[in-house]
Amino acid sequence: MIFRVSEVYGPSVNFGIVHELMKRRKIVLKKGNHDFIYEGDLIHAIETALHFNASGIFDIAFGKSISLEELVTIVNRYRSSVIEVRWEKRIREEYEYNCENFKFYKWQPLLAPSSGIRTIQKMLRIGK
Repeated sequence: MIFRVSEVYGPSVNFGIVHELMKRRKIVLKKGNHDFIYEGDLIHAIETALHFNASGIFDIAFGKSISLEELVTIVNRYRSSVIEVRWEKRIREEYEYNCENFKFYKWQPLLAPSSGIRTIQKMLRIGK
């Protein structure tokens, strides 16, 4: 079994675009679309694969990419201050995943990026 996993984010993930957007005051990004997966949804996908003794190559992602501009807007809703973004003038980055073949095992992600980011912010507040 092989998993091609999109960018993972969550309260215990201390790397990646979502983490950087939530922690920094300034960031440089390339415009483009990315797909993400909440850490709990990834764990659920692994549990599902083990339960069904799945075999094959599977994309594990939310299944709908969003623009980084939209991601910045979502993150800014849950920050105390707006992050300052400088957009690079390089070629757009596009990351898409096809999660259809894993749906055979009746798995689907539960948290869209907006819900996952809200959850992270709530959990970070509780931990302080």
